[in-house]
Amino acid sequence: MGDEIFNLNNRLQNTGVVFKNIFKVKLMGSTRFLIWFLADHSTEDKLGVIQLLFENEMRNRFVFLMSVLATFGCIKQTPKMKEFEKAEEELVDLMFFGLDYGIENIQGDFSGALIPIVITEKEGERHLKRFVTERIEDGLEKGELYLKTDKEAQYGVVIYDGYLTGDGIKVDAILVKGFDRKDEVGYIIGQRYNRKNDSLNIELIGNAFFLGNEEQMLK
Repeated sequence: MGDEIFNLNNRLQNTGVVFKNIFKVKLMGSTRFLIWFLADHSTEDKLGVIQLLFENEMRNRFVFLMSVLATFGCIKQTPKMKEFEKAEEELVDLMFFGLDYGIENIQGDFSGALIPIVITEKEGERHLKRFVTERIEDGLEKGELYLKTDKEAQYGVVIYDGYLTGDGIKVDAILVKGFDRKDEVGYIIGQRYNRKNDSLNIELIGNAFFLGNEEQMLK
């Protein structure tokens, strides 16, 4: 620390700086050293110490600010929470229509998986599109991309087969994501089911329920 302070004169080119403000500064956890130094050293050295402290303080504040900004930049933005009851009636109706349609399609299907479906609605007219791929996950991804690139639909839903976990146990479920272009967020509902052994029929478990919000896809 001594070498850094007493070599300040070599770094300073302007020693005629006039400080009009009084600063209470802390150097290496000790203000006593600073008081002693300012009392027993030349004006040039005093100005040097104050400048060094000022530079260090500004540098520390800058590093702190950058770390805060970097932290906020790494935080993924989550959609604003909104209850399902506040969704538009037209969207709620389309989502339950999609849920019923998904249940009907999986009935009698030995494959055990629902092909992802997208239904869009504009001025009361509904259009349905299936996304057949080798992997179900790819079909879901393509369906969501299709909805994101749609520029005309007022409402849209994505219907797919998934599962829900309760008490550490995975249960099959039909899931529906619904979106209203005028809304800030999307919604997701689910219906759990069991497929009976050696049977084409499925058994619904409880009622459909709201699972939470989704990032808006109809932008």
